[in-house]
Amino acid sequence: MDDFCGTTFWDLDVTWNTDTPDFTPCFQKTVLVWVPCIFLWLFTPLEIFYAKSSINRNIPFGFLNVSKLILSGLLIILTIVDLVVAFANSDDIEVYPVDYYSPVIKIATFALSAVLLEANRRCGLRTSGLQFLFWTFLLIFGIPQLRHQIQERHARQAHGTENHYEEYFFHKLPDILYSLIGHLVFELLCRP
Repeated sequence: MDDFCGTTFWDLDVTWNTDTPDFTPCFQKTVLVWVPCIFLWLFTPLEIFYAKSSINRNIPFGFLNVSKLILSGLLIILTIVDLVVAFANSDDIEVYPVDYYSPVIKIATFALSAVLLEANRRCGLRTSGLQFLFWTFLLIFGIPQLRHQIQERHARQAHGTENHYEEYFFHKLPDILYSLIGHLVFELLCRP
């Protein structure tokens, strides 16, 4: 796993034997990202079955439907930007395979989520338990990642090693937007 992520997968000194427990970066980039994505992919056949079995058909486009699709599209674009930044940085810094695989998995999963949203609309399903659980897991699993980013930024500021422009636009802004958009999609899914 060290070659895949560039760090150890699990370190008890980082997770348990410390005053400020955290997950390793490898754990954050794999488990915390991939588990919600795998959940959505595993239960998609069941969602398709429910959609095909629905007696209602074709809910007209409305604000909620369009908003969910637009926000899903924004997440796909944001993750593509994350992937492009990884490719662009590969000449300057060492980029590990996880920095390529995780965005690709997220892009495919967000695209699947958008397809399921549209399929549910066409089949007359206003809400989806699978989508609700996926976005819930994604938000809950994203909390440790966001916390880690905030702590890392505070540590860089304390040491005076932060490059404000590059740090903000290429690393922090996408993470903040990702969390914000994910929360908005979750909120919209809570409304029938």
